[in-house]
Amino acid sequence: MLNKIIIIIIFATFTYLTLNADNYKEAMLLDGSEPLSSYGMDTTGHWWAVTEPFSGDYRLYVDGVSSEPFKEIRNLTFSPDGKKWACFARDNVQWFLVENNIKKGLPGNSAGDILYSNNSEQLIFSYFNGEEETVAYSGKKMRLYQRAGKLYTDFTGNLIAFMGYRGNKVVMNINGKETPQYDNIIPIGFWYDGKFLYAASNGGLWEVYKNDESITEVFTNISQVDINKFHNVAAIVGQRSSGKSVAVLFSDDYYEPLLGKPYDQVYNLILHPYAPLLAYNATQYTQNLIIYSSTEFYSGQETSLPYFTGDGEDLYFVGCNIDCFINVNGRKYDIGTFLDINIPYAKKSGSNTIAYSTNTTLVVRYIDRDELTSGRIIDGIINPIFNWRTQQYETLGNIYDRLYMMAVGM
Repeated sequence: MLNKIIIIIIFATFTYLTLNADNYKEAMLLDGSEPLSSYGMDTTGHWWAVTEPFSGDYRLYVDGVSSEPFKEIRNLTFSPDGKKWACFARDNVQWFLVENNIKKGLPGNSAGDILYSNNSEQLIFSYFNGEEETVAYSGKKMRLYQRAGKLYTDFTGNLIAFMGYRGNKVVMNINGKETPQYDNIIPIGFWYDGKFLYAASNGGLWEVYKNDESITEVFTNISQVDINKFHNVAAIVGQRSSGKSVAVLFSDDYYEPLLGKPYDQVYNLILHPYAPLLAYNATQYTQNLIIYSSTEFYSGQETSLPYFTGDGEDLYFVGCNIDCFINVNGRKYDIGTFLDINIPYAKKSGSNTIAYSTNTTLVVRYIDRDELTSGRIIDGIINPIFNWRTQQYETLGNIYDRLYMMAVGM
């Protein structure tokens, strides 16, 4: 009797949803002749994989082009425009900096960090000689004394900043000049004028600084910061002495920092990719909300992060009460079934679809009708992206050591 009930439930589920496989396609990228160690996809649409052709040897593939075997491969990084990539690689003797499969000997005896400037023109990297770390950038070098956390550069890659320990205090080193010492610092990034934004605290009180100048009120805590890729819009989440939290937006479009409405909680802050706008989760009493600029959207008893599409045309999120819904630019689409609020969702701007990965396959769901496209069942999968170059949702998955590109065209 139980088996009959299960069969009826499965049949009802698949008669409720129309499965459309017409626009699904896949391609085998690696045939499994070398054991697959790891793989991924950059937001610009490039795929990569690391195989282990021999025990203790590793080979890097980027878009199907393979490197020679190395003993170690570290810190693969793509430029923002997707035209370049770089990593560190080590053979039996030394470390190399590898960019687009061209390798150069690293000056030090150990590798540090890699980053590209946001205009993609400058490659910045650091390396170690013993305990001493040096960064090379824009034809210059700088010693990184007791660095803590990541490296920061300006839009053009001509300036460098990092946080450093000084006893039991911390400082920001901004292109060789140190700020006053603080109990704690949260770096934000370079502003377009070459000054550096950061949040810092002394004695439990927080402020946001541009170099050494305070530019906000005093907060009891700052929990999140963000800056856009053009370095002309930034935002923070600050808590006031009342216990309420506010989002603060920084842009030259406003005479002074723009403060949002106070809420019991503010979290998951994101910035619009181009405009001086922001979105975030908020709670007020027992109600969950998504805030877009100053507009409030009810987001259900449980809610996902808010997301912008790549061009910022759509703000979207998933919310759930008994069943789940998808909200796109304030319009609610009831799904009538469960969606996982804890996984990322990709979306093509202006379309009626979203894409996500389950544990075993790629799913593209139409949000305005009961229809979805699903790929084959596989062993492992990564989160999908919408590739604007190919106009399709794409992800990578593996079956044993074979690597597949799975895609749904739009």
